[in-house]
Amino acid sequence: MKDLTELKSKLLIEIKKPEPFQKVIGLIVQYYMNNLDVSEKEVALLLADKEQTVLSFAAPEYLINAGLIPITSEDAIASAIFRTGNSLIDNNVYLKKRMSIFELIKIPDKGVLPIWKLIAARLTVEDRGIGVIEISRRAQHRSEAGDDFTAADLRFLETTCQEIAPILRQVIPENFKSVLT
Repeated sequence: MKDLTELKSKLLIEIKKPEPFQKVIGLIVQYYMNNLDVSEKEVALLLADKEQTVLSFAAPEYLINAGLIPITSEDAIASAIFRTGNSLIDNNVYLKKRMSIFELIKIPDKGVLPIWKLIAARLTVEDRGIGVIEISRRAQHRSEAGDDFTAADLRFLETTCQEIAPILRQVIPENFKSVLT
């Protein structure tokens, strides 16, 4: 399964080290970059707060303090996936009504790049959601956004989310929540 065993081994080593959270997030992001041919800015990892009222970005780095997404939001794809547990594949996501405020935040050295295509799945441990991973294809124009995601890509994301979620849960800081300052 595309180096999943290797990833899990690396994660299990990192969780034993002091302050492993950022390193674990980095390894997860790199894993999806390598296996789904996306950039660092196209891997979004959102985690729920302890009360499960909001989702906050743990990746990409430039969105960490960009804001919070209420889990009750009807317009946020990540919130819907978190609430329902239903994964998503959408190669025409740009046509859908959705919360797109975070797309308007300039990517360092790239500017604003719309999301054209998306797969997403919930991170779940013992039937409880802990977050969502969204993998996107971003570009100035749809023709530059790369290949469509496939059903196999979504299955890969779902399977890997199931495998890494229990490890990730062990390193989420007790007070994790991005903050607006």
